[in-house]
Amino acid sequence: MSLREYLKDRRNLIAFFTILMVFIGGMTLFDSSIRMLKSNAEYLITVSFLLFIIYLAIDYSLIRFNMNKIRNIPKEGLEWIHSLPCPRNYEQKFYLDVINNLYESANIQIERLVNNNNESVEFLTTWVHEIKTPIAASKLIIENNLSSENEKALYGIEMEIENLDVEVDTDYKWLEFIIKQILDNAIKYTPKDGIINIYTKVQEKEKVLYIKDNGIGIKKEDIGRVFEKSFTGYNGRVKRHSTGMGLYISQKLAGKLGHYIAIESEYERGAEVSIHFPKLNKYIS
Repeated sequence: MSLREYLKDRRNLIAFFTILMVFIGGMTLFDSSIRMLKSNAEYLITVSFLLFIIYLAIDYSLIRFNMNKIRNIPKEGLEWIHSLPCPRNYEQKFYLDVINNLYESANIQIERLVNNNNESVEFLTTWVHEIKTPIAASKLIIENNLSSENEKALYGIEMEIENLDVEVDTDYKWLEFIIKQILDNAIKYTPKDGIINIYTKVQEKEKVLYIKDNGIGIKKEDIGRVFEKSFTGYNGRVKRHSTGMGLYISQKLAGKLGHYIAIESEYERGAEVSIHFPKLNKYIS
């Protein structure tokens, strides 16, 4: 802020003070009822003008200092708002409160946009992941129409299927997707002469679908993190095309459907993945 700009901003105050001094000087010099020497009146007016000029100089210095301070604040993101100088009067406090309210409102909008963007990214990730999944095998399992010839030809892995004649309350399309991911992992980490068992159990409070393999299994230190986003673990580093998204997305979808997925595994001895379908009430069998 230049001195010229400052004086322009303070022109009303300067004009008022000048008129006031002229009025006081005129009254002092020309009103006979006021007994004051001319030299004293001139001294009073001169000192008043000097004090006013000192006030303007100090005020200008403080404003320029604060403006330079604001100008030098790094403007990355919105956090710089918290570095603004403290207000010196009610007007500045009012403006600062308005800025803080706008900051809070902007944060809420940004958070909403980020959440919407994350949902869109997860949807696209789900779509891309579904495309790359070898659906030929999983679709046959879903429809429960595998013949013995198909089972033996399926990547050279023997499939043992029992007791799948069970009805559950779910969404067919999303459940199909979930089973695709689990079956894809079972096939990926099971040797060609391995076995994958698929069966269900009906319990008092839930029905459970099990997909069990005798593949390489999951290491103990990884088992607790398999549902984390983008986590691949030791097996993922061995199979470099692993994205770490399949089980994460499957668990998220299962939760939205009212189900949940659990995994038990012993390294080099296989893994057992179970999808749990809680019964809605005691009348559902």
